[in-house]
Amino acid sequence: MSSEMSGDRFVAAFRIPILDLPCGKVYTPDNPIAVEQVRSLAALGASRWFEPVLDFEWASPLLWMIRLSVLHVGRSAAFVFFHESGRPIRAIAAIVARDHSAVFSEFCRSLIGCNGSEYRAPLFGSLPSGTINHAPDLVRAELVRQGYLSWMRWAESIGADPWAQLAERVGDGLGGLHGVGSGGNVSLDARQSPQLLIELTRRAKQRERRGAARQCLLRLYFSTTYREHGR
Repeated sequence: MSSEMSGDRFVAAFRIPILDLPCGKVYTPDNPIAVEQVRSLAALGASRWFEPVLDFEWASPLLWMIRLSVLHVGRSAAFVFFHESGRPIRAIAAIVARDHSAVFSEFCRSLIGCNGSEYRAPLFGSLPSGTINHAPDLVRAELVRQGYLSWMRWAESIGADPWAQLAERVGDGLGGLHGVGSGGNVSLDARQSPQLLIELTRRAKQRERRGAARQCLLRLYFSTTYREHGR
């Protein structure tokens, strides 16, 4: 690939189908395309410039952020860009859809769930300490949460122990939990007994109770780290 490409070449580069949904499709290029490689994005006829969609933040030891933004072109096409602290902005996907909101939510779940591997854009080594949704009408919160659940499974598949790490983070953030029922349910406003967080972690490792306990841990994490911009 040359150091500079025309708008037409940029569009044509998105040729690999990743998602094929009833309401639209998602494509990727062979490799993410740095914005500086494109001669003129304005020539694409974008209706609006980069619009932030999701921010993923890590607060320790220094603030680190990844942002997903979208560039709408016409009525049915949109390009997704990946902003990472200290690196060039890169285009990672093209969405062609009648209803961008339906497809974009599924795209975000897919991207997070594979940790960016299918899009050749590795995301993160741990769940973020904060998630900001700038476009809740475009990306549904539940699909982001489901993406994180899939990410946990991905982390397990490479030999990590993400559930123990998540339990520790939830415990640090909440100062302990109470109200763990026999089915693994947890009151989200509970803050009292650290021993019950230990019990929830134990259940997360037991095959017969694993599903409910893990869902509880993830709900607790999500309820304290996810927010929608301006709300």
